[in-house]
Amino acid sequence: MSERIRVQPGPGKAFNVCRFAVWPGLLAIGWLLRPRPVGTVILISVGVLFVVFEVIAFVLFRKRRWVTDTGTGFVLEDRHGSRTLSDEDVEAISQSQKTTLDNGVRTGSERVFLFWIADRPEPIEFRNQFSISEPDPLEPLLMRLVENLTQRAEAELSRGKIVSGDGWQLDSTAIETDNGTRIAVSAISSVDVYDECVCVWTKGEEKAALQVPVRRRNAQLLLRLLTPRIESAETATPEDSESLGRVLFERRPKRSEIAVAIVLAMLCLVGGSVLIWLVPAVFKLIGAVLVVVAGVALFHAYSLKSLVFSCLQRGVRLTRRSGETSIRYDDVDSFLFSATRRYRRGLYQRTDLQIRFESERNGRQDSIQFRTSLAGLDEELDRIRDHIAAVMAWHMANLLLMDAVVPWTERLALSQRGIEVRKTKSGESATSTLLAWKELGSVTLEQGTLSIHHRNSDRVAVQAKSSEPNFFPGLELIANPTKYGISDQPRTPPEL
Repeated sequence: MSERIRVQPGPGKAFNVCRFAVWPGLLAIGWLLRPRPVGTVILISVGVLFVVFEVIAFVLFRKRRWVTDTGTGFVLEDRHGSRTLSDEDVEAISQSQKTTLDNGVRTGSERVFLFWIADRPEPIEFRNQFSISEPDPLEPLLMRLVENLTQRAEAELSRGKIVSGDGWQLDSTAIETDNGTRIAVSAISSVDVYDECVCVWTKGEEKAALQVPVRRRNAQLLLRLLTPRIESAETATPEDSESLGRVLFERRPKRSEIAVAIVLAMLCLVGGSVLIWLVPAVFKLIGAVLVVVAGVALFHAYSLKSLVFSCLQRGVRLTRRSGETSIRYDDVDSFLFSATRRYRRGLYQRTDLQIRFESERNGRQDSIQFRTSLAGLDEELDRIRDHIAAVMAWHMANLLLMDAVVPWTERLALSQRGIEVRKTKSGESATSTLLAWKELGSVTLEQGTLSIHHRNSDRVAVQAKSSEPNFFPGLELIANPTKYGISDQPRTPPEL
């Protein structure tokens, strides 16, 4: 039997600090100022806060829950007592995981696992947090429950029965959705998780035919049941190599940006009209300018509404009112992925993200740029960044095999001999030094700066900023030299 693990943690540290430190301090201040009206107000406020905090603490304490893995089941303990359940008692599951941040930096993950049992209509929730330096203590138990449920579902399907979840039903030949759409299993080309949804694509279609949020009942089960039923890449009907493939996820401008543009337009329109019609002629020019600004703001809002940044299987696409621009991943010449954390008085506010793709083929230059602000991380964009970096790293490695010098950043280049560091001095021609591949030591990336250390010493031999174009493809190459350097034959880039 494993250790007892808390899966509903109760009041957190921040809550307890407010509970045991903030209101006693306010109580002391109110007591000192009690002859004055402000002191009475503070004392009354403290009384209200005390009641609110204690009610919340009582509710959170009642929700506390522990679990102990027995190997073939688990013991569940909560305010109702202790109950022993077997793996077979679990009839449905749901799980999701999100990144936890501290001042904008990833520190760990929080997992939410829901499961349903026969005699209880409401799901039982397991919620736990773990740091990036530690394994999830619930991983063995949860994976065993998922595997057990999958095996039982497979047995049901083999007997001709139906397996279901929120929004779908699956039999041995097809999936049927809540709106009555029936999708033949033989018509499915791919199934995967994107944007916190289990997505099902059919052959020849860009858009997913079915999207089930991962937090919905049995969404993960659908993924596990469909994956072995889809034709393998070797036997599947080949897709059109000229197309960009299926749409993995899309990003649009935030509604708040559109709303701000519309509000600005309305204010300028009203203000401009007032200045034009109700005040002396000296202000008419200002009013006319405000009306023009209102028109520009409305046009900007109209343009934002149609803007769509799409990441597909083999390329990216930017859709505007004026048309579409697309670039294949293997045609990307310059790739910029810049994430800048913004702080105010030492507190993290947001991350400004800029992505830019540039390509030049047959005399035609294409560029796609996407900007947004995030309150943390966008794991799907990080995933696409790593994939594009791997594709470009393959091409860079193949050029190295042909004894070419491959530009990396403004000051760095890669060759078969190692990393060339260009040095320039005012009034002199450029010179360079070489850090041989065999001399590469540890590689660290902190606060947006890459540091490559010399193997035989602690000194930093090479530094580069992550905001420079093609930074991540080069980083992928030097971080995995064996992966990209063991073969002397041209290699095929990976496919997402």
